Amino acid sequence: MITIPTSELTGTIGDVLGFVDDDKNNYYRGIVIQWTGGELRALAYDVLSGGAATWTPGEGSESEQPDEDSVDSPFDPDWGSEDHAWRVWISLDDAKEIVKTFKLPAKEALTPVTVETTVSGSRLIVARAKTDKRSAHTMTIDTDAERCSVTPDPAEVALVAIEGIGSASNGFGVAAWRLAPFTAARQWDVADFRFGRPGEPVAVRMSSRFTGFIFRAGDGDKAHAIATSARTRAADFLRTGSGVQSGKTVEADLESAYGGDPESADLLSDPNA
Repeated sequence: MITIPTSELTGTIGDVLGFVDDDKNNYYRGIVIQWTGGELRALAYDVLSGGAATWTPGEGSESEQPDEDSVDSPFDPDWGSEDHAWRVWISLDDAKEIVKTFKLPAKEALTPVTVETTVSGSRLIVARAKTDKRSAHTMTIDTDAERCSVTPDPAEVALVAIEGIGSASNGFGVAAWRLAPFTAARQWDVADFRFGRPGEPVAVRMSSRFTGFIFRAGDGDKAHAIATSARTRAADFLRTGSGVQSGKTVEADLESAYGGDPESADLLSDPNA
């Protein structure tokens, strides 16, 4: 069982919600919540961009000396957990409901909540004990192992761009609205953009607590065509969540999937339809 300040749970999840496709017909419309054994992470992506937000026990808002006039802090729990690592996928609606249900005023930001999974990992349980100001509340949420297994880690995708630094680039173009999720995340630092090789994403880093990626316009068109192909599962162009294919491989996959004509592809939101 992980103990985390309310503001850190709702903030970490809230940081990545903007990266999820809001289309209710999208089979992969959700986020991953992961406990690494030392950090709680929220991961989300919509093929062309993604973000990963992280909370490290003792290094978040709980590490700051509270102002007695601005924060109610009668709590002194052992933040974090000694639980083994786990990783679950939950729907966007459930993620939004966690934020809506547990978010508290700033003065109660350090109110502890607990996060855990059932032994099988089939459910995520988020709970707040009764306090002087709040009643006890528990949410039990269904998870999905299959969708969890194919959701990549955006920080690892960004690593591909960072490792590929060295190619000349005078700039890049993206659809303006795709920058919105980055501005919606809590602003930790200057946004640092790192350019990878052609056909691979641009890494976006805002301190050690937030890492994401975004595809350049032309590369994104190719990635989207592959990921939404009737013959290709969303996320298949990502190598087991550890990176993206090179531009050369992307071209080869396009030719294979659509006979060399990506414009003729049937684009489906649900690969199981």
